Amino acid sequence: MTSVRQVLSIILATLFISTPFCIQSVVGDVNQQFKGPLQTYEPHFPIFIVDESDFRFYGFIGEGTQESPFILSNVNITSGGWCISISDTESYFEIRDSCFFGSGDAVIVLSHTAYGIISNCWIENGWNTIRMEHCYDISVINNFVVGATQTGIELRQSYNVSISGNLIFGNDRGIEISSSDNSNVINNKIYTNNLNGIESSAYTYNSIYGNEIGWNVGSLILTGEKNAEDNGESNTWDNGLDIGNDWSDYDGIGPYEIDGDAASFDNFPALLVDNTAPLISLLNGDEIHVESIPAVFNWSVQDDHPFQYRIYVDGERVRSEFFMSGIITVQLAGLMVGNHNLTIVARDGAGNSDQVDTTVTIVAEIDQTPLLLSLVGLVLIIAVVASMELNRRRKIK
Repeated sequence: MTSVRQVLSIILATLFISTPFCIQSVVGDVNQQFKGPLQTYEPHFPIFIVDESDFRFYGFIGEGTQESPFILSNVNITSGGWCISISDTESYFEIRDSCFFGSGDAVIVLSHTAYGIISNCWIENGWNTIRMEHCYDISVINNFVVGATQTGIELRQSYNVSISGNLIFGNDRGIEISSSDNSNVINNKIYTNNLNGIESSAYTYNSIYGNEIGWNVGSLILTGEKNAEDNGESNTWDNGLDIGNDWSDYDGIGPYEIDGDAASFDNFPALLVDNTAPLISLLNGDEIHVESIPAVFNWSVQDDHPFQYRIYVDGERVRSEFFMSGIITVQLAGLMVGNHNLTIVARDGAGNSDQVDTTVTIVAEIDQTPLLLSLVGLVLIIAVVASMELNRRRKIK
């Protein structure tokens, strides 16, 4: 027979699950502009691959051939160390359409590895966001590489590596290449890094062109921008025909001289200019009902060189994140009835900024009727159960 204590436990557990709660926070997530809400990515544990068989163990699909590479996609890995480490493999693989947030010495590490592609991913934090060492035939394409405390993309003792179409910003250094040959850095946006945009040492026959390189701070404020430094040999900073790089500090006269011992030049430079502030627009109305809490606010923020946004509620900063052009989503909850000011400020890599202020009107309290009915029901049920228990005891006597 079910005891009174068991019955009450079941009742209370059911009420806990069904009673509505209001989360006392304002939440925004940078992933939500990259590919919808975070829930569209499958949470995944960190990946540590040391031989070919590990690809399948960690959920890659495919055969590892050029025609059918191992593929990992649509995952979110958040780790206190590496998110992905791949070493000593020569299988073809692709990592794509995913988000990675790590720390430690790198977020993604490739070592003694070949035939890999990393594409369309948001990769953030770590000393190095992506580190490749002793690698060849690797492509890093169309990623957002941000927030490294040392280097966004680091290339060591590697060759035939292609780095193209990436946004690389908010790191200490954008790209660092050492002792690596015959690689390409093409059509990237490398800006607003704390030290150098591109820094090299002891590397040869690499091609760097078609990039937008700007507003990288340099090691000392007094030195001005330090967008690139070349200490290698025989590297080219244009395609030899008509395409060089766009530089925010180009003076418009002749070739652009690259800092460093190599005495390199970009023979076809152009001036990188961005005087346009981010374009911000609120996509939903400014009056909400508490019954819809957590209310979701969506802003469209567009910019050629996105950098950082901040969210304020009644003057208090509640969020500060990197962003990309797209949708920024914030969930709003826990406010009292009345008017509240919601502000978004977006700043781009060139230092342009804009803001949008929105008055949010909380027009009703949470409907307490379901909670009151639940409490009344609980009292009645307890009374009935107590009466049943009392009758049972009388019969025993």
